Amino acid sequence: MPGAMNGRAFRWSPARWALAALAAASLGAAARSDPPEPAAPAGDPAAVEPAAEQVYSNIQVLRGTPAEQILPAMELISASLGVACEHCHRPPAFESDDQPAKATAREMMRMVRAIGRDEFEGRRVVTCWSCHRGALRPATEPPPAAGDEGPPARPVAGTAEPELEEAPGVTAAEVFARHLEAVGGAGAANAVTGRVARGTATLYGGRDVPVEIRQAPRRRSMVLDLPGGALVSTLDGPAGVVEIPGRAPRPMNGAEIAVALLANDFEWVARPEAALSESRVAGRRALDGRETIVVEARVEGHRVELSFDRDGGLLRQVLAWVETPFGRLTTRVDLDRYREVDGLLTPVRWTVARPQGAFTVHLTEFDEPIPRR
Repeated sequence: MPGAMNGRAFRWSPARWALAALAAASLGAAARSDPPEPAAPAGDPAAVEPAAEQVYSNIQVLRGTPAEQILPAMELISASLGVACEHCHRPPAFESDDQPAKATAREMMRMVRAIGRDEFEGRRVVTCWSCHRGALRPATEPPPAAGDEGPPARPVAGTAEPELEEAPGVTAAEVFARHLEAVGGAGAANAVTGRVARGTATLYGGRDVPVEIRQAPRRRSMVLDLPGGALVSTLDGPAGVVEIPGRAPRPMNGAEIAVALLANDFEWVARPEAALSESRVAGRRALDGRETIVVEARVEGHRVELSFDRDGGLLRQVLAWVETPFGRLTTRVDLDRYREVDGLLTPVRWTVARPQGAFTVHLTEFDEPIPRR
């Protein structure tokens, strides 16, 4: 059953509940209603996804937006302005309009969308981050230089990935084959049909909590034992859920699904063509002083970039994106430690980073492999 994990469900911390607050209200306004976005064309995946107003209450500005994009959009806005969700919302009445900042936020959202529509032929060129750069009130003029060291440093570009250099003369299939050889070969990968792993997760504030991960073909559950209860995320095939006590389960967004599917390293490495489509070598990129070969692909239709160590062949980084009306929300996974488990070289330490923070998983215990059903 999707979302089940030893009968446990998770309880969010106040900060995570605040993020849910942004999604629930979606900066809606009871007094003014914008027309819905044009319907998605036939065959577009968005055509079968529920719209935001079908899932969340008091949706006004983002009517017609796929519901999957609401939480990522709210996280993107929160990170761009450097504020917590309570800046615009008053939990637990997330849909309420009694916070004055929400009215301002609605107008800014309308402005950003109008700029793209009227000035850039519908292309998303200007986003919340373009002006705010992590500040609630964006600067309107450059500051004077301090001392005699010259002009101030150039603002950060806000992109999650460094520029790609010219692609090496290899194919995606060759990169995948080298990775498979580096982790132990097809025999080792095919011999592992599932795992139960345990360890610790270092959360945003530096606190370590127990973590348990269960993996089987196209299925994965992760439990974080937080002080207020267990946080559980579960992948079952091409879809996943995040459970919250007392509330309807939250579907995983596209980036979360792609990352969870790629986390089943024993499954996709032996048969990359079954998990990855439209694969191509996009270029080279330096990560921590080491050159990597970057393969661009799609996982269940969601765009990802995988960076493989050019010398050793191992996967070092995964980038995945969720599109929102106000920009892309990036998830980055950095893999920095491998260990042989069941004859297969396996990631045992990795960091997941998003605009509002990062957490690191360190696995130390592995049970016997789970038999294939």
